[in-house]
Amino acid sequence: MSNDVARPNSMRKRVRTANRVIGAILICAAWTRIFVRPRVEGREHLDQGGPLILAVNHLSFFDIPALAGLISRYRRDVTFLAMAELFANFLVRKVLLWFGIIPVYRGTERATEASNQGVIVLRHGGVVITFIEGRISRDGKLQRARNGVAYMALMAGALVIPIALSGTERVKRLGTGPLHWGWGRRYAVVVGPGIRVECNTNATAQDRQALTDQIMDRISTQYDRAMVLAA
Repeated sequence: MSNDVARPNSMRKRVRTANRVIGAILICAAWTRIFVRPRVEGREHLDQGGPLILAVNHLSFFDIPALAGLISRYRRDVTFLAMAELFANFLVRKVLLWFGIIPVYRGTERATEASNQGVIVLRHGGVVITFIEGRISRDGKLQRARNGVAYMALMAGALVIPIALSGTERVKRLGTGPLHWGWGRRYAVVVGPGIRVECNTNATAQDRQALTDQIMDRISTQYDRAMVLAA
């Protein structure tokens, strides 16, 4: 892979414009408390240029709009990594791919495709938002982290921002219908300082694991704080 590869879909001008509009709507909803009541700490850590990875724990399908609204006031060149199951519906798939969202085929031979596409986004100076645990937690506890974040960071030399979410499962709980939402629920986002990762395309599995452990240690500490804020 190289910087000569065509720019990712998520970095096209019309997609960036759409992200800006959607982000503005989400921000207005948060400010006015129409839908949810977010509490955010460490927002200043998102004001960064260059390649950026937001490594986040995963509690709810609402995590994606919560993060989109948060980052949109700083960056519009944003790409999400999302589970491939979301792409099963033809129309939904078309929309997600138009926005440049990258499907993650967990537990298959295609599992590494998402990380490689994420590296391309980062080498173009973009932002990748990914759920480091790989799936939604069913009990609210942090799960074992996957090494995809570390792989992308080491391959591209990116800044990793650890983020802890709490309370988003109250807004949209796993297993509920599409019209079942928790209106006016409080959730919290704690953004930590970035971890600067130097490019190392020869990194070993041990290198990736060490970086993954470092990121999860940060998220774990921030998660304790997020639970207090969301209470």
